[in-house]
Amino acid sequence: MSQIIYRKDDHILKTGSNSIYCIEKVINSGKKATKYRISNLRTKSETSIPASAIERKASYGEVILKRRVLDVDAVDTSIKFSGEVQFSDASMYIRVGHPDFKHWSKELAHWRSQLHIQVLNLVLKELDTLGYSIQQQADIFDGPDSKYCRKGDLRLDVKIQGCGIHLEFYQNVNAPNRPDHGGKYEFHQHKLMPYLILLEMKRTRNRIRKLIQDNFDFTFNDDFKRKNRFDLVGPEGITAYEWIQEDYKQDGITLEKLQADPHGYNSPYNNESADKKRLIHGQDVWFYDRKERLNIGKAYYRSNSMWWVVTGKYAYTVVSNHRLYTEKPHDVRLKGNKKIRKERISQAIFDAKNKGNLLLAEKLQRLFDTEFNETGLFITREQARNYFAHVGLSYGQITLTKIKALHSILDKRLKASGIFDKSLRCHKDIEFQFTEDGGMAHASIKCSANYFTGRQAVQFDENGFIGFAGWSDEHAVKPMLEAFVEWCDLMKSGVAA
Repeated sequence: MSQIIYRKDDHILKTGSNSIYCIEKVINSGKKATKYRISNLRTKSETSIPASAIERKASYGEVILKRRVLDVDAVDTSIKFSGEVQFSDASMYIRVGHPDFKHWSKELAHWRSQLHIQVLNLVLKELDTLGYSIQQQADIFDGPDSKYCRKGDLRLDVKIQGCGIHLEFYQNVNAPNRPDHGGKYEFHQHKLMPYLILLEMKRTRNRIRKLIQDNFDFTFNDDFKRKNRFDLVGPEGITAYEWIQEDYKQDGITLEKLQADPHGYNSPYNNESADKKRLIHGQDVWFYDRKERLNIGKAYYRSNSMWWVVTGKYAYTVVSNHRLYTEKPHDVRLKGNKKIRKERISQAIFDAKNKGNLLLAEKLQRLFDTEFNETGLFITREQARNYFAHVGLSYGQITLTKIKALHSILDKRLKASGIFDKSLRCHKDIEFQFTEDGGMAHASIKCSANYFTGRQAVQFDENGFIGFAGWSDEHAVKPMLEAFVEWCDLMKSGVAA
């Protein structure tokens, strides 16, 4: 095994010692073993030792920690810290007033070490009191200015960042998109946190804020506009109505100003409802959400054509006046999401058949027939592509004769659909390319209607991708997908040549 070479100015740990030493000189004396003159960073005392007395090189983090915090700097009471504390989503930032020191100067290094000793260590001590386990970060930021803390399922990164201390809370009990790395990279941490974890996070932030304000000259930035609404609206905060009133206050809006503005609240374009009635500030309204479910709430004018609608004590949304009803819509008992439900049940039937769960498919089919009294498939393009592979087909098995069979089935389906004033049908020409083995390399069937010619219907690309009427909506592509599935079944059973 090769011997480690130590050089002048290397920082090392001596066997049996917990102090950091710096190599001042490498002593080579002919045939004798190399010796090193080292100095203790704290006491500055020098001594000479052989290589066998060196345990290992000190890491960068160990050097900084020893020099800046443990061995060199004591508390400097002449340095006074001040600034502000800010909350944001599931984090807090202790912003410290930046000193006017030259970059990389000894004065700036001393100030930063005091930030660690006086402020960061105080925060860590409070976290320890609250029951957090505290460890050195093992990630990219593994220096002494960065700590990983944990209390149960609540995790916390604490680090000196710029001229301040940043605390980031996270968890992966509920992290639907990024559960990796403990949920650190999940968006909207505050919103996703389970209730008890959320309470612990808020308790920790409030304790640290009080600690900082009690010991230093810090203010709490309570600027409404800088806050995330998830920090405000809820059982521990304000109601949805109070949020709206606070928003008005920040923008200098009063009811008198609203009523006096002819271009805002009083403009017919901004206050005419979906049922052509005048919307009044504070009245009950009805509206359909994005899933076509009917909701009721109280409307408050916001700006332009948008209105706040309070739907519960802590719930609200923003809706255009063109989607608000002053009276209950006449079709209130009609399911607004009927189309979505029909498509999803149809897709569930198709998936159940593909997986061989015929009992479930039959049960869902009876439900579908009873509720909608419609026939046919309502599947997606991706499901049709997967079906091609599911039945065991491949490009090598497809001949020109089989593509002609698809053309025939497709043409019948398009004509029977009645789409585009009964003018939709297959184009008579078929594009087909053979492989050297006689299989299919590429094929394309196009379609035409009363206002276009030669658009894609079904296309087999050379890279294996199967395209279905990329130009069309779900209505026009439906007969094409049905024809393709029917053709796949024929290919599987060997009916077509």
